[in-house]
Amino acid sequence: MKPKAATKNGNRVPKVNVFRNVEQTPSRYTGTMAPINMAEQKERFLRFGITPTFVMKGSEEKVAKCINKTKGEIRKNYLGEAKHILEIIIKKYGDGGEFIDATYGEKINYVEASKHLAVYLKENNLEGEMTIYWAPDLSCR
Repeated sequence: MKPKAATKNGNRVPKVNVFRNVEQTPSRYTGTMAPINMAEQKERFLRFGITPTFVMKGSEEKVAKCINKTKGEIRKNYLGEAKHILEIIIKKYGDGGEFIDATYGEKINYVEASKHLAVYLKENNLEGEMTIYWAPDLSCR
């Protein structure tokens, strides 16, 4: 059953999607383990293949607490397979940027992405159910 639209003076008010373009991801949406130097480390890795060294948002104590949890444990069970996959990717695409482009397609700006998301939200009866933030420091593409 569809939720009823909000009313204002007895008239139905349609729910609307909220899209916000911000300079930085609001801190309430990032956790202790959110890297604060993501862009520079991503660039170093993709351009030069240098393993990232992230500086985390949380205090050293909070980061250590997260790292020491069992679910944060680094295991090497699949290291050989991972290296093999990366070697194949490097052979086929040359660098990480080419692989990303081939995998995810052409980059679009937030205006175009907002249009696609608005259609998706409408098709799935989710209009007005969330606020979407666009920020250049998000740790996704």
